[in-house]
Amino acid sequence: MRFFAVLAAALMLATGSTRAQSIELLRAYQNFESAKAAHNSAAALENGAAAVKLTESGGDKQELIELLRNVGDYAAQCGHDEQARSYYSRALALQELTLGANHPDLVATLTALTELSLKDKRYSDAEALVARIAGIERSAYGERHENTLSTLAKLRDLYRLTGNSQALASVEAQLQA
Repeated sequence: MRFFAVLAAALMLATGSTRAQSIELLRAYQNFESAKAAHNSAAALENGAAAVKLTESGGDKQELIELLRNVGDYAAQCGHDEQARSYYSRALALQELTLGANHPDLVATLTALTELSLKDKRYSDAEALVARIAGIERSAYGERHENTLSTLAKLRDLYRLTGNSQALASVEAQLQA
């Protein structure tokens, strides 16, 4: 809903063709939210895609990132995993351009991609994502921070699941250190 408030404020300031585009964007976002509330996933995803397209052509990057994640979250909730993965991947690429490849703000999007990978039993993808998250958290928070330790525990569980005993031993040693 924060996105909706930002759009409404931008609409008041916009003029001419920008205002018309802003009105279209506001309408697409309202329709996205209305369809979500009505549990009409097809209409919600269609309007979400329209809002993304309009935001790409006229919004700022942060608004686009937030919208991509929002539509990705909804697609994931509806079981449209490939669509969700596409939205999350696009959000991640924009975040990396804006923040760099190792910024802690990437963790939420990387986690969403991890959850999709686990759901789809893409364990090697999930391992790579969780390892990346652990690296980001180590750099940002340190080896013994609760976020880092929690992520290492998830990585340990993945290594157990996939039978990667060498990596499992390494992560267990890190957790016990």
